[in-house]
Amino acid sequence: MIELLSINKIANELRSVTINEICGHLKLKDIKNNLVTNYGKPDLLIGVKDFWRFFIKKTEISKGCYLVNTTIGSVICGENQKISLEKTIPVQTHVVVKSFEEMPSESEIKSWWDLQSIGITENPEENEDETAQELFNKSIRQVDGRYRVKWLWKDEIPDLPTNYGIAYKCLESLLNRLQNEQGLENLKRIDKTIQDQLKLGIIEEAFKSKGELEHYLPHRPVFKDDKIREVYNASARSKGHKSLNDCLFRGPLKLPDLAGMIMRFRLSKFPLLADIEKAFLQIELEEVDREVTKFLWLKDINKPLKYDNLIIYRFTRVAFGIICSPSLLAMTIEHHLNKFPGYEKLFKNIYVDNVFIDCSSEEEVFEKYIDLKKVFSEGKMNLREFVTNARKALEKIPEIDKLTDLNQKVLGISWDIKMDNLEIKFPCSNLEDKFTRRKVLELMASLFDPLGLVSPCLVNPKLLFQKLWDKPKNWDEELEITHSNEWINILKSWINQKINVQRLVIFKKCKYQLHVFVDANKDTYAAVIYLRSKKNDNVKVSLIYSRNRIRSKKQNLTIPRMELLALLIGTRAIKFVEKELQIEIEKKFIWSDAKVVLLWLNTKEKQPRFVENRLTEIRKNTDFIFKYVPTDENPSDVCTRGSTPEELRLNDLWWNGPIWLSKVEENWPNDLEIKIEIKSLDICETPITMSIKNTGINLIKFERFSNWQKTNQSHNYYVEIFKKKIQINFEK
Repeated sequence: MIELLSINKIANELRSVTINEICGHLKLKDIKNNLVTNYGKPDLLIGVKDFWRFFIKKTEISKGCYLVNTTIGSVICGENQKISLEKTIPVQTHVVVKSFEEMPSESEIKSWWDLQSIGITENPEENEDETAQELFNKSIRQVDGRYRVKWLWKDEIPDLPTNYGIAYKCLESLLNRLQNEQGLENLKRIDKTIQDQLKLGIIEEAFKSKGELEHYLPHRPVFKDDKIREVYNASARSKGHKSLNDCLFRGPLKLPDLAGMIMRFRLSKFPLLADIEKAFLQIELEEVDREVTKFLWLKDINKPLKYDNLIIYRFTRVAFGIICSPSLLAMTIEHHLNKFPGYEKLFKNIYVDNVFIDCSSEEEVFEKYIDLKKVFSEGKMNLREFVTNARKALEKIPEIDKLTDLNQKVLGISWDIKMDNLEIKFPCSNLEDKFTRRKVLELMASLFDPLGLVSPCLVNPKLLFQKLWDKPKNWDEELEITHSNEWINILKSWINQKINVQRLVIFKKCKYQLHVFVDANKDTYAAVIYLRSKKNDNVKVSLIYSRNRIRSKKQNLTIPRMELLALLIGTRAIKFVEKELQIEIEKKFIWSDAKVVLLWLNTKEKQPRFVENRLTEIRKNTDFIFKYVPTDENPSDVCTRGSTPEELRLNDLWWNGPIWLSKVEENWPNDLEIKIEIKSLDICETPITMSIKNTGINLIKFERFSNWQKTNQSHNYYVEIFKKKIQINFEK
């Protein structure tokens, strides 16, 4: 007997290979007419626990292909080598849960089956991170001042192939591509890079192992300007085998939030930034783990590729491109800084190899430079490329340790040090190009703006891409003329456009407030956050963060519900900003031009499920003050309507908020103010879904009967007995 669960849909229609495609190669005879070979929806999904109970026997009818006799009929499964790969049709199975009120985001859908969100089982990814951390803690040691670590192996003895053949073929392919004049010049550059690493002890000569764990990494060069970098592919694998990355834990991701780090950078009067030179290559690998980092190169680049002209190298340091390398670097830096009192907090301001430290004076800048150099040198790590807006301190720093260019990128954003401005440059493209979905997405993604300072300029591109997404086109197929013209008009408004934003946003040692303005229309909802600092009678208001979202076309939401979503992302955004700024916030305000939504906050009337669920989350923020703002004074309106770079640059409302925000609170709009009543949170009805298993006694053992008629007769017999028993008890 098998326990079954009934659901509305198992999967989409699935296609099997037709008889005509295989009948020329397989001897099917009698069973040919009994096979189902068309599209069809699955009626039953058999779990692995019961899977093998259906099988009777199997017969090989072709290499890799079997005829399986089961209790429910004959099944052909496996692989037929003679069927052309061109006829292979990829099949995807999707499980989709539909809500009648809204289609949630991808991350929300994932939370439905994320074990952590259910609260009954530990998160396996967290378990893996804990295991990786334990492996690191046990293995890290310092040898002659330099840290030495092991790979974060999933298994003590990994099932890892050598990959020698793949590495050889990749080298052969690379050399074939470098046969022209420019290629030969690049070949010399690659060889010089490898020889330099050999001299520095980053790599060492190795030899083929016999019967031991050994693995070769394919590699290729990446050229950028006048620099060259060798990229090693630890994900390369042969069919049916694992790659090096498959055998390793990723390790815990200990990077700070990039947007938060840039926000803290904007709070610093004298920021000092530096770079850890070749950060990954400063950490040594234990001898036993070096055997899986081998790669092939030529003994003499002027001679052809032959076995007697091959040389094997292996890494002595942690190589970039291996899945756990970023985690090993972060854990090593954290481990090192914990040895120095007062420097533990610095780890939160290190993004991979970029270091940022906040200084309050020019004198402190130079002091921190000396201290940082000493602290990192204790771990054989060299800090270089120091940059700061403190000019006197910068003059004292030796030339070898500092950047001389006053226009540098800080965490991906251009910083004009002389003017102390951040520069956001809009991407451009030849308007005569053929535009595809891929090209559109590449250009949109190249506008790097983690704080959302120019998010209004991306509203129309996002809406356009939503239209493109709905079209069943290939990624590299040319856009329709209407969509192409729409994209060209957007690009025209981006030509030669850049926006400069003042970096420093606050006064030091004063009172701080956060103000978030929210708004929505039929397509977009947004939240814009300003940091207000007041020192004596001086007030400074600065745009610090914004986010907007496009409504999914599967969502049929009214404007009030869109305004409610705006209020929700506003509460989430302000909590994120407060956490990342790491300063004391005196008051937090949320401004909306939707009075009906503000009045929902303290209403005692039961609202529809969609509204009630979101109000429940918003009402938890009892320290927020919710206020009404007129639409024409709401900067978030700019973030929902969209803007060109030229329009946005001149929009004072966007950059500084409403004029009254820089004045005393008595001049602020006071039409409506809502404070969450804590007593309204005492009783909170939360709908839940339960699955109840009936463990009652089965009065009738159905497996005893051979057909339905006998089962029904037995059932009727028991019913009559129960009726008589009940009647007798009633009469008594």
